[in-house]
Amino acid sequence: MQFTIRHRADLAPEAWIVPVAKQENMEAALAPVAERTNVPFELVKADFQAGLKDVHTLYFTENQRGKRLYLLGLGEKPGAAEVMAAFRSFAFKRKTSLPAELGISFTENKVGIPIPAAVEAAVNGMMLGFYDIGLYKTEEKKESEKPVANAKVDVFVPEEFAEAAQLAIEKGSAFARTQLEIFDLVNAPANKKTPQTLADWAVQSGERYGYSVKIFEKAEIESLGLHALLAVNRGSENPPTFIVMEYL
Repeated sequence: MQFTIRHRADLAPEAWIVPVAKQENMEAALAPVAERTNVPFELVKADFQAGLKDVHTLYFTENQRGKRLYLLGLGEKPGAAEVMAAFRSFAFKRKTSLPAELGISFTENKVGIPIPAAVEAAVNGMMLGFYDIGLYKTEEKKESEKPVANAKVDVFVPEEFAEAAQLAIEKGSAFARTQLEIFDLVNAPANKKTPQTLADWAVQSGERYGYSVKIFEKAEIESLGLHALLAVNRGSENPPTFIVMEYL
């Protein structure tokens, strides 16, 4: 998934995501949406309450092309956790049907938290939502069941937030990549995460991200007197390892 900072969109992308926090005066948040889609504001307001993870889809035509605009509810007084959860839920439920080119609009600052924090949370949530839990399944998926490949997401922010938003994208992506690696480990069957496999993963991760990793084999574990670990391993055909990771 590739994220790019933009400042204005003369033409909307194929699918346009507009996050909105629940607030007393929804007109400021929804009026631009109603104008762009040519849907009466009162109809939009009646159908979309901006509750956490609420999604309302609007359809409109631009340059003779049909497009979609998704209003994404963030709930009342959302924090970064709520923004991330909303985007993760949105992406997960639509990862097989979304087009390859998307847009997320923060230009109107309708999210209730600072724009850079919202961008970081949105990027994190989108990447987690596209996670495919069937990594080790051998059954071939139908094309309609496969997540969108190589999605390109334009993130629209006011120009004054460009630098901070770019850093937020990088941070949100880094967090998500780490989480996704852990997801793969957690979801792997036992024969795919033996003690040695986990040790090898830790060493590779340490080399990639610059932290130290020390692997203790069975003889060293015995010399250290880690008898509880050895007792747990006694019923396994795979020898134990003890992994120490340090980031200074």
